[in-house]
Amino acid sequence: MGNHRLQPPAPTPADELCECLSVTAVLLCYALVPNPLRCATCNKEVIPEKLRLTAAQIEMVAGWNNFYGSVYRLWLDSGEYENWAKTELNTIASPVNQRGIKCCETLSETIPVYLWWFQEYGERRDRCPNCNHRLIAAFNWDICESCRILVPNERLE
Repeated sequence: MGNHRLQPPAPTPADELCECLSVTAVLLCYALVPNPLRCATCNKEVIPEKLRLTAAQIEMVAGWNNFYGSVYRLWLDSGEYENWAKTELNTIASPVNQRGIKCCETLSETIPVYLWWFQEYGERRDRCPNCNHRLIAAFNWDICESCRILVPNERLE
């Protein structure tokens, strides 16, 4: 009972892996799993080998994922650190978001990578949290191309 929480995570099921012939853009998106890289087209996990990431790039992404996950879990816990964590996740200058932006900049040397911006359910944003420019529709979400930030606004189509 409950000992599964102390076991290593199971491999990602095949139906949750990107099968796109070519990945044209990637999302850096914390999702409670070890790999935060998602295909911008299908929103499924992209394995690092498909992107030909270096060991240093993999370490950078894994470090960001662990750091972001720590803050995100404090927000999820809804305890005494919830408001602090929400502020960190919503503040462009916070260390967690600055590391995410740095990851996106570094990885974007080979493929466009966008930082998935934190939002609570029901929130909607039409401007970039960094430069305040109007977001544009792309990949079924809204993005700021210059800042490499993706805002997961739901669209009715």
